[in-house]
Amino acid sequence: MLIWPFEEVIVVSRRKKYQSVLEMCESPVDIARVDLRLGKLSLALGDLNNARKLFIKALPFFESDISAVLEQAQTLYQLGEVELSFGQEQLAGDYFERSLAVCGAAEIIPTQIDSLVKLAEGAMRQSKPQEAAARYKNAIALYLQVGDDVSAQRYTEVLQSLPTGTQKPR
Repeated sequence: MLIWPFEEVIVVSRRKKYQSVLEMCESPVDIARVDLRLGKLSLALGDLNNARKLFIKALPFFESDISAVLEQAQTLYQLGEVELSFGQEQLAGDYFERSLAVCGAAEIIPTQIDSLVKLAEGAMRQSKPQEAAARYKNAIALYLQVGDDVSAQRYTEVLQSLPTGTQKPR
């Protein structure tokens, strides 16, 4: 691969900035937080391999630190997104399930909702409308709990469009 001189300068500049940020970090969890942010950026830019590498690198530090439960849940969710982009439906589902478990225990509602929606969408792709309906109902209940009536209505409409029926959440 041919790299132009100006591209090399940009890469070197980014490495120096990254190194200076790492030097300011006081703990391995701080470094993992930087990796999580860089992973999210890589994912947004479509660099799936780099995103996966950064998320996998950060995850063990979050799992071993009780103060990093939110980051653990977010990292698991982001890994699910990466695997979904790679077409790895089963692995993505495993990450979303793990994220959901962490979120439920710590009551991290936004990531919990995101995980439920992704699992419902996955269930639909796997022709499991009953499972999808149950996931959507749980997401709707959480949206109502946090007062997000617009999202609750949106997913109620999605739920009603499922072939399993049009039952509203309880």
